[in-house]
Amino acid sequence: MSFTVPVRQTSQLNPSTSTISNATRRQTVPVRQTSELNPSTSTASIIETWNFGRPTCVCEFCGALHWYEERTEKSKHPQHPKFSTCCMEGRVQLPLLKFPPTLLHHLLDYDGDSAAKKFRRNIRIYNAAFAFTSMGGKIDYEINKQGGPYVFRINGQTYHLLGSLCPDNGEKPKFAQLYIHDTENEISNRLGFIQGDNQNNILQEKLVTDILHMLDNHNVLVKSFRMVKDKYDHHNVGVLKLRLLSNRSTDGRQNNLPSCS
Repeated sequence: MSFTVPVRQTSQLNPSTSTISNATRRQTVPVRQTSELNPSTSTASIIETWNFGRPTCVCEFCGALHWYEERTEKSKHPQHPKFSTCCMEGRVQLPLLKFPPTLLHHLLDYDGDSAAKKFRRNIRIYNAAFAFTSMGGKIDYEINKQGGPYVFRINGQTYHLLGSLCPDNGEKPKFAQLYIHDTENEISNRLGFIQGDNQNNILQEKLVTDILHMLDNHNVLVKSFRMVKDKYDHHNVGVLKLRLLSNRSTDGRQNNLPSCS
């Protein structure tokens, strides 16, 4: 039988000034207790608390924030410490995230206006309006007939469905076809494509137009599909194929092509 007694060191930790972002290290010294809880004969485990404050050290290679106590050489106290938990002292180099386009940065800004907040509340619907593929899989519809909370269950393998580049006669364009077929009415086609899910009143036509212009200028895949559209319109081509070509100079574990579509 054992117990612990927390001990606070006022010289090292001040509860009135410490924040949740501060790093706290606790060291427990286990001890044994004899027959019964007798303060005269038993000793208690002491929890020693160290407050490291906020992380103030910056990795000279990748710019990651660290606490000084996370330095590689714990036995020394260098003025400019090095760290290995972020980039292995520069041996691992990852490209920095690119700054998003102005429109996307505005929409994802949590301090933005009401339009940005409404976009984030319906971001999945907007994503579906511009998606290239649909999700495929064997969906289990029987599980929700038994009562209880809603459950979404898929059996087997999940995959993405990418059909023909142009819709069949009499069919409305959807997914990747919206980037190629009947682009003169693309905005109304996208709004109508979502209308089947009774979400047409949520999407704002002006915002859909602005997002489409942003994708045309910044998205590489959209530019590729627009190129197919130009070939289809101006060269009277009956059969078109869009192929994904791999680059053998890149790491296949990170840039491998999909095995099915």
